[in-house]
Amino acid sequence: MQSVFHKRRLSIMFAVVVFLFIGSLIAMYLVRSRSVLFSSGAKGDPFGEPGICIFNPFRDRGPERSAERFLETLKAGQYEQALAPLQVSDEQHQYLQRKEEQHPLESWTLKNRQDQINEVKLFFWHSRTDSDLQGQLWITVEKRNEQWQVTGYECIY
Repeated sequence: MQSVFHKRRLSIMFAVVVFLFIGSLIAMYLVRSRSVLFSSGAKGDPFGEPGICIFNPFRDRGPERSAERFLETLKAGQYEQALAPLQVSDEQHQYLQRKEEQHPLESWTLKNRQDQINEVKLFFWHSRTDSDLQGQLWITVEKRNEQWQVTGYECIY
């Protein structure tokens, strides 16, 4: 008798877990316009970026892919090509190119994302080949002609 009761109880618990899991997936899909599901700020961060950020797995990754291509181009040493579409002055363009040449990009990890209508600002932690320390960089991506294009780049070298 206990065995039947125990099996029935396990079946119910399993059904509840499956229901909650499927319900969570459906809820995340329905709020796919929210790229960040949860973030928690790090105290004392002068830039206000969160210490923990949980991304929606159903978000539009187009802006992230565009930023990844930009960073891959920088990493490959194609600075002129990568920096050409940025909306910066000639002086700023030369500064960025000089800094990228001096401190080659090695790797990066997306840590935050702020979405606005037709514009996304992405925050990354990055490492350089000439340093053991991680730095911060921000990429602004705008939707133009139904495509995401990098229009801004800020970096702490």
